[in-house]
Amino acid sequence: MSVSVIRHVHRALLSIGYFFSTIWGGLEVCAPDILLWNFIIVLLNATHTALLTWKFLPPTLTLELTDLYLKVFKPLRVSKKHFKELVKEAKVLNLEEGDIYAVEDVSPADEKLSILLRGRLRVTCDDTHLHFINAHQFVDSPEWEANHEQSEDVFQVTISAEEDSVYLCWPRMKLERVLRHRPMLKSVFEAIIGKDITQKLYALNEHLSGLSDERDRGQNNQLWAKTHNRSMSLDAVNTSTTGLVRSQAYKNSQKGNLLNSELSGLLGKTSKFVPLVASQFPAKSPFTHENSSFRRSETNVTPQRTRSLRQSVREVKFEMSRK
Repeated sequence: MSVSVIRHVHRALLSIGYFFSTIWGGLEVCAPDILLWNFIIVLLNATHTALLTWKFLPPTLTLELTDLYLKVFKPLRVSKKHFKELVKEAKVLNLEEGDIYAVEDVSPADEKLSILLRGRLRVTCDDTHLHFINAHQFVDSPEWEANHEQSEDVFQVTISAEEDSVYLCWPRMKLERVLRHRPMLKSVFEAIIGKDITQKLYALNEHLSGLSDERDRGQNNQLWAKTHNRSMSLDAVNTSTTGLVRSQAYKNSQKGNLLNSELSGLLGKTSKFVPLVASQFPAKSPFTHENSSFRRSETNVTPQRTRSLRQSVREVKFEMSRK
């Protein structure tokens, strides 16, 4: 049992004890000084107990935090109690459309870690669009991973709000203190951050290679520029118990294939197929033994001896005359 819990219980018991002492001093003894003294002690201990209770009770989860827990942390077997301890050290902040989260070469990159709860952020570098950050993705996971210790590094990209957004922000020192006392949470955070960085690199690679533009043109039914969905090496990266890291193009193609298979299955159950009979052939085949008009006449042919290819050899006899 921790010291804070013992202190909390001690203050609660003192409040109860002095409360009964106050009743005794006012009703039995009828001493105003005892009544006033015990009442002041009860008031102080009750106030301290209420403050400790408010400090150590985990905060209630909003709808956005509950959604974050169910989709990101619960599949990795993080208990709700530990998640509340984690959220208690963070702040929920808002970004309106057009607001800046970080400015390249200006904002320090080692002070905080944020995860987007709702909305969409745009990441640019030298006014060049790199990728988007969607809900339940970390905002500055590459900067967090690159700066494990205090440094003077700054953001190399600009992050702005594409629409009204809400994000959860942890100060670096508070988050490191929680992760230091919760090794399991630290391992989970490392896995989630690693997966998030992989997805960001994947999105950046798709954008720079033109795959996202090809996919947009393919959705506009431009036959000359259909999307070329391909599964690259990062499609085989397994980082959690929930599945594989897949590109957005790969996920969309898999969803389309699954939808087509479900539709074909439903059509197979509801539709009725009419059997077709080929009527272009006659009922009686002309190639049977009964029809003799098409049969070849059989003739008896006696076998003949073929001429030998060997040439006949003339034998010439010479007789020697005797003289």
